[in-house]
Amino acid sequence: MPRLSTTAEIRPRPVDIHVGKMVRVLRRTGGMSQSALAGNLGISFQQVQKYEKGANRIGASRLWQLSRIFNVSPGYFFAGLDGEAAADEPVPVLDQRSLSIAIGFSRIEPEPVREALSKLVTALAS
Repeated sequence: MPRLSTTAEIRPRPVDIHVGKMVRVLRRTGGMSQSALAGNLGISFQQVQKYEKGANRIGASRLWQLSRIFNVSPGYFFAGLDGEAAADEPVPVLDQRSLSIAIGFSRIEPEPVREALSKLVTALAS
């Protein structure tokens, strides 16, 4: 008789890892802690950690909750999977430097300063 696999033997699937990374980027970019996100979802912060690592799959209803919390479409979490981006939303850059810049930018208070920096970066990038 074949042996049933245990939870310890199950490896995260690439899609679960990708969706978890997208959750992490949105959470960190928004300056939200794992505990705060967990509170919004009604789960433990350990569960958020497992979602972000891809160790636990995110069900459809939870994905819907996350999309409402972060104000993105549910399809956003799949953007960039298999090299394809969602048609209506850009794929966030996942490297640490870009994430730090985005977090810092979101903390700049005067809107005119943020607007000027945004125009400067756009001009430099083109």
